[in-house]
Amino acid sequence: MRVIAPLLIGLFLLCTLSAGCMTTGVGDIVYQGSAFEIRIDEDILPEEVTVQIIIFRIEGLYQEEELLVIERKVIAPGDRSLVISAPLSEGVYKAHMIIFYEGTRIAGRIIDFTV
Repeated sequence: MRVIAPLLIGLFLLCTLSAGCMTTGVGDIVYQGSAFEIRIDEDILPEEVTVQIIIFRIEGLYQEEELLVIERKVIAPGDRSLVISAPLSEGVYKAHMIIFYEGTRIAGRIIDFTV
């Protein structure tokens, strides 16, 4: 019993610390003026990335894909944000944002927002 308790505590801590999405180099994401503004740390992200945003319209308990945006972005020194155009009508939405570098996912985030 003395050995099992520390092992269970260690396993619990490991699971807790490794849960969720690891998003390195990406800060807050806001939707304003028909575009997403993704705050970034250009020192961490590579020079060129591909941003994919899948936007779902939420109505009650139902969601339907509204828009898919895929853009390649070059990050210049001093850049503090990426702007991705995505015009939407008024409503409640959920966006799945993924950043890829050379085909590998390097960051991801899911946000809920209202227009």
